[in-house]
Amino acid sequence: MDTKLSVALHIMVMISESTEVQNSDTLAHSVNTNPSYIRKITALLKKIDLIESTQGKSGMSLLLMKKLLR
Repeated sequence: MDTKLSVALHIMVMISESTEVQNSDTLAHSVNTNPSYIRKITALLKKIDLIESTQGKSGMSLLLMKKLLR
């Protein structure tokens, strides 16, 4: 079973509901998966302009795009 959609939705909900910047380690723990899998999914979300990401100390930090908040 492909879990990309459910993981992508989980990532976007966590980002939108959090007041803090999220990273792949935190998101992976929440989804109970490996941080590298989270980074693969976030790369896909970034490619279609749903999120933007910046490199951080503990992996990839994620920020919601402003257009999603409109």
